[in-house]
Amino acid sequence: MTKKILVHAYGAETEPIKQAIRLVVDFAQKHPECLDVALYVYSLDKLRHPTTIASVLGPALCKALLERRSVPLSGTAARIRLVTERTVSKGVMPQAVLAIYANDAMLSRVEDRGSLLLAVAVPWNVASLSGWIAKWKPSEVGTARAAGG
Repeated sequence: MTKKILVHAYGAETEPIKQAIRLVVDFAQKHPECLDVALYVYSLDKLRHPTTIASVLGPALCKALLERRSVPLSGTAARIRLVTERTVSKGVMPQAVLAIYANDAMLSRVEDRGSLLLAVAVPWNVASLSGWIAKWKPSEVGTARAAGG
C-alpha cells in the first residue's frame, strides 16, 4: 500500500517544499528498498527559471536533473530523478514520488502504478488536490487554510 502525504502549501512558499524533501529522505532512510525517487513537476520550466523550486534545490541539482541524470538522495541509498507531464508515463515508475505543485491530474498518473511506496504532494493550493484528498485521505503536514486565507 502506498503511503500518501499532503504537505500544505499556499503559492510560492519554500518551507513546504523543504519539508516534503525531508519526508522523502526520512522515508528512504527507513525503507532501504526505496531506491528510486522521482521529483515530479509539471514542466522543465519549474527548474530552468528562477522559481521557488529551483531556489530550494539549488543550481547544481537543477542542472543535473535537467540533464536527465539521477543523483544521490542525501543520506540514503536512493537516487532522485526528474519526471514531468511528458515523461511520467514513459519508463519505469519510481518507488517514491515527490510531486511539487501537484494537482489531481498529475497524481492520477502515478497512483495506479504498482511499485509506488510513497507519494508526497505539495500543491500550489489545496483546492487543486481536492479529488486526491477525498479519494485517498492522505496524512497531512502543515496547516490547512480556508480559501483566500
